Amino acid sequence: MILHKEYITIAGNEVKFSISFNKDKTNWATGQGKKIGYQITAIPVKRSRSEGCTIEEFSAFSGFNDCLLEVERQSAKRLQAAIVELNNRKDKYIKWFKDKYGWEEETTEKEG
Repeated sequence: MILHKEYITIAGNEVKFSISFNKDKTNWATGQGKKIGYQITAIPVKRSRSEGCTIEEFSAFSGFNDCLLEVERQSAKRLQAAIVELNNRKDKYIKWFKDKYGWEEETTEKEG
C-alpha cells in the first residue's frame, strides 16, 4: 500500500516517488536481500486523464527501490521521518534519473 506519493518532473519527464512499508526480506525479481522498513519506489510514469480517471503507464525495471528508514513496525511518526529522509535524498535520486536517461533540464515537484 502506498503511504505517500509525489511526482517530480525532470526535463519534461514525470517521475513518481512513492513510499510504502516493506515486510519482504528478499527481492522477488533479483533474489537479493531487502531491509524491512519504509521503502521508496521511484519510476518514470506517463499520466493521462480520461473521463475522470487518471491512468499511469510505466515500464518495468525503469526505476529503483531504496530503503529510507529501516524499522520493524509502522507508525505515523516513522512515516514522517521517512518523508523527511526522502526530501534529504531527493537530489541524489533526481541525479540518478538524469544520469541514467540523460535528462538535463529543470526539475519541478507536484504532490500526489
